[in-house]
Amino acid sequence: MTREYPWLADLPDDGRAEAVAELTHVRITKTEVFVHELTAWQHTAEIYADPELLDKLRGPCEVSEFVAAYRPSASLGTIPSTD
Repeated sequence: MTREYPWLADLPDDGRAEAVAELTHVRITKTEVFVHELTAWQHTAEIYADPELLDKLRGPCEVSEFVAAYRPSASLGTIPSTD
């Protein structure tokens, strides 16, 4: 599978094994789910391939950096105001 998806090599060994197992299972069952999982694992590999980004994501964060997040409504209409 690493020939088809060379970015798998950027994942740590345990992550690579997990990704291959998950993608193989999903590839057999549902194409739509496979494409979603493939994209998610590719983005994870991109993070591991960028040491600066990986360090930042693993590092401490300040509460002052947090922002409010709201669950999208069923209609995907307006986002609640934080005012």
